[in-house]
Amino acid sequence: MPTYITIPESSTVETVVDTFGGYNHNYKIGDGEFYDMKNLTSDYYPLMGNRAARSLIQSGVFAYIGGMTVDSNGDLYVIGNKSGGQYSSERLYKIYKSDPAEEPDYSNLEDMTAITYDDYADLGKLLFSDKVQLLFFNDDLVIFPTGIKVKTKKNADGYYYSHHLSMYSQVVMTSAPLPYVKISPCDSDGKIITSGTSTYVRITIATNGNDIYSSYTFPAGDAVRISTTINNKEDTIGIEGTHIIVKSWGEGNNTEHVIAGTISATQTIDSSGSMFFMSRDVPDMDFVIQAQNRLWGCHYRKSDSANMKGINEIYACKLGDATNWNVFQGISTDSYKASCGTPGEFTGAANVNGYPIFFKENCFHKVFVSSTGAHQIQDKVIDGVQDGCSGSVAMVGNVCYYKSRNGVVAFDGSTTYSTGDNLGDERYTDAVGGSANGKYYISMKNSSGQWAMFAYDAAKGLWHKEGESHAVQFCSVNGDTLYVTQESTDSYDIHLISDYNKTSAQESVPEWEAVTGLQGYSYTGQKYISRFNLRMMLPKGSYMDIYIEYDSSGKWEHQGHIKGTGTTSFMIPVRPRRCDHFRIKLTGSGEVRLYSMSKLFEGGTDIR
Repeated sequence: MPTYITIPESSTVETVVDTFGGYNHNYKIGDGEFYDMKNLTSDYYPLMGNRAARSLIQSGVFAYIGGMTVDSNGDLYVIGNKSGGQYSSERLYKIYKSDPAEEPDYSNLEDMTAITYDDYADLGKLLFSDKVQLLFFNDDLVIFPTGIKVKTKKNADGYYYSHHLSMYSQVVMTSAPLPYVKISPCDSDGKIITSGTSTYVRITIATNGNDIYSSYTFPAGDAVRISTTINNKEDTIGIEGTHIIVKSWGEGNNTEHVIAGTISATQTIDSSGSMFFMSRDVPDMDFVIQAQNRLWGCHYRKSDSANMKGINEIYACKLGDATNWNVFQGISTDSYKASCGTPGEFTGAANVNGYPIFFKENCFHKVFVSSTGAHQIQDKVIDGVQDGCSGSVAMVGNVCYYKSRNGVVAFDGSTTYSTGDNLGDERYTDAVGGSANGKYYISMKNSSGQWAMFAYDAAKGLWHKEGESHAVQFCSVNGDTLYVTQESTDSYDIHLISDYNKTSAQESVPEWEAVTGLQGYSYTGQKYISRFNLRMMLPKGSYMDIYIEYDSSGKWEHQGHIKGTGTTSFMIPVRPRRCDHFRIKLTGSGEVRLYSMSKLFEGGTDIR
C-alpha cells in the first residue's frame, strides 16, 4: 500500500495583548512592549496612550540659553541672549510666573542686567562660561564659575543688588598725599595703641576715588588674604597671609579693618611702586551644590609640570555664608577643605538626602556633614556619572538618577542599580535630565548624533520615548519641571512639564508612534496574518494608521486607516501573506487610548 506525505491542517491562533509595558529597545521583548516609539506615556498604564501637549514658557525669544534655574515661586532666571549665539551678549533675565496659579502667564521677561546695581560685580562682563551654574542659597541667586551673588528682590529704588563672592581691595601707590595704607597696632575695637604690646592691627586704606584704586569694606567675620609689594619688590610688613576681620567700617574713600596680629609700630605705605592687596577668595570649582546651609564644591586640576601643583579637592563655605571659604578657626561654623585620593576629574555633584555627593566616572565621594564641623568623606567605587553628563543628575523622590558609562542608573546614596536596560545597546552621551511627577526625564545623543528624549516612570518601572528633542538643561520646583530645548543654531525654547500648571501657549499636538518587536518567533514554520482587532478610544479629530513589516524587509506596508469615533473595537482585515516573522507599527495624531490588541494568524509549514 503506497505511503503519502501528510500535510497537517493549519491551526488558527489568536493572541491578545491588554497590558502595554512601554519602551524596550532590545532584540527579544514582550508582546506588550514596543521596540521604538514616539510621544507615548505611562500615565494610562496598562493602556497605551499618547502624552499631552506641553506648555511653552518662551518660544522663539532666545537665540542662546547657557543656564537656567527657578525659585520657590516658580519665577525663572535665565542666562542667555536674544540677539546672537554663545558669548555674543549674554544677559541675566528674570521670567515671572504671574497669578492666577491655575493658568500662569510667563510673558513678563525682565533684563536684570540692565537694572542691577553692580556693587563690584559687572554682570554684563562676567556671565561668559561653557559651564554656567545657577543655584539659590537662601534667597540669593549665585552664579558660578564667576562667583556672583544677586539679590532677587528689588530695593526701594527699583534695583537689584549684586556683588562678587570673592572681593578685593587693591591699592597701587603713586604719589603723596593719596593713596596710602597705614598699619597700626590697636585694641579689638580699633583704637590705636601707641605704647605696649598689641594683639590686633588696624588697617587704614585711603584713596582718591580714582578707578585705578579699589577699596572695599570687608565685614567682620570675613577671611582675607593680605599681600604687599614695597618699592616694586615683594616685601613684608608683618601681616601677610590669611586673617579674620574682627571689625570694619568705612567712610567716603577710606576703609578701616581690624585683624588679629602683632606689629611693633605704625607703618605707612605710600611710596610710588608699592602695592597693598587684600582679598576674600573663593576657590575655582567644577560643580557646586547646596546642602545643610552651605555651598559645597569640588575641583580637579592635573599637575602639568613641576611648577603647577595638582588639585583634587572638595570645599564648603562657612555655615550660612556663601562669601567665605577660608575661615578656619576650629569651630563648627568654619569653612571646609579636603583633598581626595582618587584619580581623575569630577564629573557631577548632587545633594542626595542631605549628603553632598561628588561623582567621578568610576566612584563617588560622600560627605558626612557633622554639626561640630568634623566632616568626613567616604569614597566608594561604583558606576559614577559619565564625563559630559553632569546635567543628567536629578532626584526623583529620595533616589538620584544619572547617566553612567554603562547606562542610566539609580543611586540611593550608597550604591547604584541599573534602570536603563530597556534602552538597549545604544551608546549615549551629552545627557541632561530632570524630574517631574515621579518621573525621570533624560535627553541624550546617540553614536549617530541623533538626539532623543526619554521618560522613566520610577513607580511603574516603565520607559517611554518621547521624541528627538535636544534638551540642554532641566530645572525643577514643587513637582514641576522646566527644560530648554535647542530648536536650531540660534533658537531656544523653554517648556513646562506639570500636572498642575498650564499656560495658554501650548506645543502643537504631537504625533505619536508605536513599533512592536518581532512577532511570530514563538511559532515554527510560516504564518499567515489575517486580521487585527483593536479595542481603543480614538476621539473625533484623531486618527490612526497601521502598518506591517514582513521578515525584516525594511518596507512598511499600509494596512488601514482609522478615523476617531470614540471608544469602540476596530477590525482591520489583512490580506494573507506567508512570512517567518513580522512587526506592527501604529502611527497617529490626537488622543488615543489602546485597551487591547489581538492578532489572528494561521500557522503553516516550513515551506515558503
